[in-house]
This record gives sequence, structure tokens and C-alpha cells, in this order.
Amino acid sequence: MKTYNISLLIFFTSLTVNLFAQQEWAPIGAKWHYNSTLKASDPLLRFYDVLEATHDSVINGTTYRMVDTIPMLQQGYKVYYYYQGNNHLLYDFNAQLHDTITFELYTFCTLDSSGNQGGIVSLDFKVSNIEHVVIGNDTLQKFTCACISSFDLSYTYEYIENIGSINQFFEDDAGCVYPGIYVSEFLRCYEDDSINYKSDYFTSLGNYACNYGEPTTVEEIEAPEFAVYPNPAEDAITIETSKNLQEVTVIAITGEVLSKQEIRGTTAFDVSSYPSGIYFLQLTNSSGKASIQKLIVK
Repeated sequence: MKTYNISLLIFFTSLTVNLFAQQEWAPIGAKWHYNSTLKASDPLLRFYDVLEATHDSVINGTTYRMVDTIPMLQQGYKVYYYYQGNNHLLYDFNAQLHDTITFELYTFCTLDSSGNQGGIVSLDFKVSNIEHVVIGNDTLQKFTCACISSFDLSYTYEYIENIGSINQFFEDDAGCVYPGIYVSEFLRCYEDDSINYKSDYFTSLGNYACNYGEPTTVEEIEAPEFAVYPNPAEDAITIETSKNLQEVTVIAITGEVLSKQEIRGTTAFDVSSYPSGIYFLQLTNSSGKASIQKLIVK
């Protein structure tokens, strides 16, 4: 399951002359289901993340809409997120064909101003296609934007009006080059009081519920479960599992195996020697079944 450790925010302005501004993006109760497969060897629909717009929060006199732990700011047709004291453009629902737009995306595959892994990249995109999708009684625009910045010329940014990205809620893979063992994430479903949407790709896989998980054998159902805290971590983590004997493997974001260690029950694990960045912890049981969690080392 992916946990976002940055602050985003959504502030809603009210413009009576603008129809869109009267429509609330991310209304309370809105939910996104994103597929979160980490490894190509996993069943495609085994893991998913759920994000929900839960409440408003007043910070320094300004009201923000909180989506899970992710904050955001709507001004007219544009949606921003707040990070490190600034607003960064995430969506423009009024973009026109062939427009050039600079989106400021958070990605794990760059460094922030302190040298820690994860930060903002400003990428120029050209709107290469706009199509209309019918969802219930609504006709919404789907935007396809091709990256024209040298940071990642292969990157395509796609989002749907009033819903958001069809890849990841927060585009944290921009510029990432993963080994073939990893599979990109995608939007399964979005729902609020007026919209109930399943993505074309998710629908093409079969008639699955948004919260479908895909164990294919009894053994996979019994893959080990474990908790990791604190996460993000600086010096040490605690790995908690209900089983007596497990093997934990630390994997770099490049796919390199950094260490393996047997653990029993609740075990302290030293991470002080690892540079700041993103890692994967793989817990394997005696049957060879594995579960993976993402670990952030600060």
C-alpha cells in the first residue's frame, strides 16, 4: 500500500460566472481506487490503494480539502497541490488542443533541495488529444498530454475532468526508469455522489469490483502480512509479523537486493546506513510466498 508523506491541499473558490467553479472537485466522500501492483510477478489485480476526500482543514486561516493524507487547491478549472510553501499545478480542466502547459509533478525519481529522494519537477507538456467520455449522465473531457521536456520525453500524462489522473492520483513516477520486475499503477475506479466510473483498462480485464484482490491459490492467500513503523524512518524500523520465522529482504528502487535477514515476530531493523530514498521490504515465509511494502528512509 502506498503512503504519501507530503502535504497537498485543496481550496475551493466560488465563481458564479463560471459553471465549473460551481462543481466541487473531490467532494467529501469521493473515492479513488488505484491498482498498486509492485512486481510483474504478482497477480495484476492483487493490490490496490484507496484514497478518500474526508474533511476540510483550516490552516493559517485557509480552508483546505483533505484527500486521505494528500492535500489540494481548486481555482476555477485548475487544481493545485501545496508543497513546501508553494502551489503546484496538477490539473487544468480547461486546456485546449495543442496548448503547452507546465505541470509541476512530485516524483520519487529526483532529489529535493535537501538532497533527499523525492521532489518537484516542472515538466512542459503539449496537449496532444482531447476526447469526450460519457459517464452516467455526464460528458467529461479526457486530456492526453505528451511530455516535451528532456527530463522524460517518453512520459504521457492523462487525466479526466472532475476525476483526475488515470495512472496515479499523484504522478510520482515521472522520470522513473524501473527494471522490468515492476508494473505501472493505474486507476481502477472513481466514485462520488454524481459520478461512478470504472476506467477502460480496468473494465477490459473483466467485470471486477473496485476492491477486488486477486489471490490465485490458497498459498497466495496465506502470503505473510507485516507492519513496518515508523515509515518514513531515519535510524531504525520495527517489523511486526504474526509468524515466528520470516526472511526480510531490502530492495533498492533499482531492483538491487541490498540485504537479507531472518526475523522472528517483532524485530528491530537498522536502516541508518541506507542513504535517503525509497526502498522495498519483501517479507517471505517458509512456503516461499512474499509480501512487499514500500519504505522511505529520510
